[in-house]
Amino acid sequence: MRVTQDGGKTWAGIPAPAAQVAFYPNHFPWHASDPAGVSNIRFASAHDGWAFGPDLYTTHDGGQTWLKENRLVSDVAVTNGAIWAVEQQGDAAVVERSTEAGKAWTPAKMQPLLVGWPTITSVDKETAWLFTQDSVLNPQLIVTNDGGNSWVELQPPARACPMAFVRAASALFLWYICGGVGATAMQDKQVYTSADGGIAWTMQADSHAQNLANGGITNQGHIVSARDFAALSANVAFMALNRDTLIMSGDGGRHWTDAIPYQRANGGGDPAMGPVEFANAHDGWLAAGPNRLFRTTDGGHTWSDSTVP
Repeated sequence: MRVTQDGGKTWAGIPAPAAQVAFYPNHFPWHASDPAGVSNIRFASAHDGWAFGPDLYTTHDGGQTWLKENRLVSDVAVTNGAIWAVEQQGDAAVVERSTEAGKAWTPAKMQPLLVGWPTITSVDKETAWLFTQDSVLNPQLIVTNDGGNSWVELQPPARACPMAFVRAASALFLWYICGGVGATAMQDKQVYTSADGGIAWTMQADSHAQNLANGGITNQGHIVSARDFAALSANVAFMALNRDTLIMSGDGGRHWTDAIPYQRANGGGDPAMGPVEFANAHDGWLAAGPNRLFRTTDGGHTWSDSTVP
């Protein structure tokens, strides 16, 4: 593991969890025959962080030491005031929450009935959305507005999306991304938004229907994970596309442009783009292969890049 404290100008090695990098299946439950290890990392502060998927390692000293917890965790959402997690207990998904930076976890008082294994997105300690799909890609979207004491099922805007996920920009504004089956370097995409917490949805962009000359969503490149999408607000969002580049919208998803020119993002090869993450409205990071990191300090208008040693 590497850490930077000057915006990526220099990097220092820090201890890593005593785990393999896991490339576990995109589905849970995890089985003993599946590879163990970790595949994701989240930090809530300079001190408190988690490496997970499926194993869980916790640090409270900025990564100087890591504690392996006897738990299997598929997803973690870090918000202002709480940490949400989806834990595997037996073959069931259990939603948990911590208001103590992960030092103690409390299962949601009411556990939702799920058709599959969910991802979780949240904006605060009371509100979280779970999104999942069953074996034939019927989607399910569930929300809690009271810290997990109760859940309400919502109607997703689209069905049968091989790659679909929900991201929250606020307690009321949601983005829903629908990606089709990818060809070699192409994938149909639709973008939906909701301004009322997921009750009603509006299609903002459709690669089937839009004229790319007028700024519509491209069918070039693949979005492969919810981690490849970052929503700064109801208007501004970024989408990292494998085999292409980083694109952005400034008008609520209706129009998209390259945030980084393809030739620069490509780096002379077939680029792996993403994840993309923002710490606030100005400062963001984009991982890119091989071993590169892009950084913005102006909300994504310009990006600098460096190689992580």
